[in-house]
Amino acid sequence: MTRDPLGNTLRIVVTASWVLVTASLVILATASRTIGKPAWWVTDLDFPVGPLLVAVPFVAPVAAVIATWRAPRVATIVQLLGVALLAATAALDVAHSPAVAIAQFLVAGCALLVSIGSLAARPVRRTAPGITPAFANDLTDKGVRS
Repeated sequence: MTRDPLGNTLRIVVTASWVLVTASLVILATASRTIGKPAWWVTDLDFPVGPLLVAVPFVAPVAAVIATWRAPRVATIVQLLGVALLAATAALDVAHSPAVAIAQFLVAGCALLVSIGSLAARPVRRTAPGITPAFANDLTDKGVRS
């Protein structure tokens, strides 16, 4: 049986964090539309492409949560790609609505901290499989077992 790189507690924390990122994006979309400077992805929903654009930043949290529960070995990579997508989404708003872009960068920064935390929780592989460190034989000769 292989060891799970992400424990259940970490999965719950990562999932809750990405749910909060999603909530932050919804609040940001509502606030930006209310102040009259909507983010580029908050378009008029009557426009035929509107619902597709609104979904762009929400791809990152959904993919991160799915990877956390279904593919824990690549979850951190998927989370980091999601952070890159959130940062790119924010970068497209810098010229049009800089305050909204700053808020989006803050949300991406929070998601980055979650990704770094899940990266730090992964087990460390000390040596390649089948290769023992050079000093391992010296320790076993002296009765010390690893």
